[in-house]
Amino acid sequence: MTRQLTLSFSPNARYGREDFQIAPSNRAALDLVDRWPEWPSRVMLLVGPEASGKSHIVSLFSGVTPFDVFDAAISDLHVIAAAVEDGSRNSMVVLEDVAKGIDEAGLFHLINATQSAESWLLMTSRSLPVDWGLKLADLASRLRAATPVIIRAPEDSLLEAILAKHFADRQTVVDPSVLKYCIARMERSHAAAYHLSRQLDAAAMSRKSGITRALAAEFLTDSMLQPSLPGLEDSGGPDESTNE
Repeated sequence: MTRQLTLSFSPNARYGREDFQIAPSNRAALDLVDRWPEWPSRVMLLVGPEASGKSHIVSLFSGVTPFDVFDAAISDLHVIAAAVEDGSRNSMVVLEDVAKGIDEAGLFHLINATQSAESWLLMTSRSLPVDWGLKLADLASRLRAATPVIIRAPEDSLLEAILAKHFADRQTVVDPSVLKYCIARMERSHAAAYHLSRQLDAAAMSRKSGITRALAAEFLTDSMLQPSLPGLEDSGGPDESTNE
């Protein structure tokens, strides 16, 4: 099956360029937009952890060039490759969430089609190809020639800005001192910022109270410092739309 995505985001969240929080850890990702089409290679790989803003970056291309975006896990990559070859696709294809288990022959076909048609392929992933367990040597070779752009762990200043943005997206104003309290005690990851803001906002709404240090302290337990946050396994994550 080949399913073109529409990059659906949380209804209240803002995903313009001005909403992308910039720091040294993610500047290279924004450069992907600014440097197009002067990319170092036709095939680029944007790598970053959960909720680090990969789909936010992808959405910014809407003001730069037409593109088609697909879910790597459920799309027929051979069909996409054939469309690239015959010119029936936009000049840039985005393949979201490439990971272990990808259709290796299909991805190999798509990379070859991209290069032959002199078009562009941007893949997003939470890991580098070395972690995908590839069995097709020719595909591994093609991916080594692709250019990786890595979103790294956020600086404390970026994490605070991300946390503030998540609250603002929920129309919630939080005192900066509470944000600093959270940053000093939470896991330093994009996903943790998303999940913590979600939990605190829900708790504040249910209690009809503001978000205070006392409320934050209830959630900043040892379990909250782990990568997998309890009670949110079915949330589907923020994904990648949040920058985060």
